[in-house]
Amino acid sequence: MHSHRSIWSFVIAALCVTVVSPIRAEPSPTLQAPLRALLKGKLAARAQIAFLAVDLADGRTLMAHTPKRRLNPASVSKLFTTLTALDHFGPSHRYVTLVATDSLRNGIAQNLYLRGEGDPGLSELDLIAIALQLKRAGVSKVRGRIVVDRRAFDRRTLPPAFEQKKTEDWYRPTIDALATNQGYVTIVVDGRERPVGAKPRVTLIPNCDYLRLDNRATLRATKKGEALVISARADGTRTLVTISGSLRVGRTAARRKRIYHASRFAASLFRRQLRRVGIQAPSGLDFGALPAKARVLVRWKSAPLEALVARTNKTSSNFMAEMLLKSLATSKDGEPASFAAALEMVRRYLRERVKLSPGFTLKNGSGLYDANRFSPSQIVALLRYASRDPYLFPYFRNSLSVAGTDGTLRLRFRGETTKRKIFAKTGTLDGVSAIAGYLRSRRGRRVAFAVLINGPVVPYRKYRELHDRIVKLIAEQN
Repeated sequence: MHSHRSIWSFVIAALCVTVVSPIRAEPSPTLQAPLRALLKGKLAARAQIAFLAVDLADGRTLMAHTPKRRLNPASVSKLFTTLTALDHFGPSHRYVTLVATDSLRNGIAQNLYLRGEGDPGLSELDLIAIALQLKRAGVSKVRGRIVVDRRAFDRRTLPPAFEQKKTEDWYRPTIDALATNQGYVTIVVDGRERPVGAKPRVTLIPNCDYLRLDNRATLRATKKGEALVISARADGTRTLVTISGSLRVGRTAARRKRIYHASRFAASLFRRQLRRVGIQAPSGLDFGALPAKARVLVRWKSAPLEALVARTNKTSSNFMAEMLLKSLATSKDGEPASFAAALEMVRRYLRERVKLSPGFTLKNGSGLYDANRFSPSQIVALLRYASRDPYLFPYFRNSLSVAGTDGTLRLRFRGETTKRKIFAKTGTLDGVSAIAGYLRSRRGRRVAFAVLINGPVVPYRKYRELHDRIVKLIAEQN
């Protein structure tokens, strides 16, 4: 896993020998009274709460409450996926999307092959750039078909535990070796500059012939009775977007909905870009293998893994986390990657490298739904392990949201003692709120912490306010 590291990183590690201290169970006395007050509140009494904060310099426990209790960490689970990916591939790793043909004569390609290997960041702009490169390579027409090679991944496209709910929302995406736009489409319904009784304008972003639109909505004069429904479902090998109900004149609405066939959507969007740059492209679409003797026309490289991991953690993208996870199991011998194999790789990494205590549960890479179970002690163990790696740690820490600055912490922890001093991953589900990461305390201590709250379903801000108060106590009183 460490072949990507340069020799200098090992030299630094050797010169900067750090004694790895075990966690010392000595909570700071100054923290106990305010913490007891927090835990006596009505909300805290109804929930399961577990937390741990440790001084990275000496392993001393600064704060703890049932730190070995295993709870659902929600999207904090992405820490395990992204650190494993960084260590396995290296921060400079790039995914490659290939475009090839079996014949190109006088600007006419017979078949055009599009092979993906799991790039989590592939976008419409990337597909436009690929189309332009094909144009520059002399392609003016595709006579045969566009053939998608998705064999880098197996055919299971729904990540584990995603079947627990049937929601069509964007955060429950399908996964494939060739996928784009994070697996969703944005639907914008616009009631401006249209009369009462007319249909609103509907824009799909991005749009292509894979998507079908059924606009049944009408515009009304008043807000009373307004009820707009935006839905998406599988319709054969396409996704059908339906707009129904009513919208008030002058208003707009937007929703993000999942794509049901990731590779078909990507291929259809690619075909649209070919036509946009002036390449005649066929309507036909097939799935098959890239021929061994095919001529590669474009070798498109993704952003470096460090950037993809930062997008994953800062935006808490379930799509990117599950793509990163599954790509771990890709192999040079051509065996398709599976979620089962990838999850076992992460579990083995946590057991053998991080030396995580037994008893954790890891069923998916994103933390969506009732899938994973970790304790604050186990999460802090991962954070401490990462902090001791002089090569990986800067990339890992920089992938986390920064208090009061970016990501999911952009509008949180904006006070003088916390702004830009907390680097953390957050997690939110119905009845679940979590946060874990690093902070620099008021007295200059470097701290690793994890706070997990599981309980009745209440407005998410209530649990968030509770664990944010706990984190502020750590920062301000140490």
